[in-house]
Amino acid sequence: NYEANARPVQPANRRPIYFYTPRFNAYVPHV
Repeated sequence: NYEANARPVQPANRRPIYFYTPRFNAYVPHV
């Protein structure tokens, strides 16, 4: 489960929440 190791980051209220995944070393959009 990558969501467990991900950090919820919200750049703006209009934009979707991005989760940072250490595995992929990238931000994954979570609508």
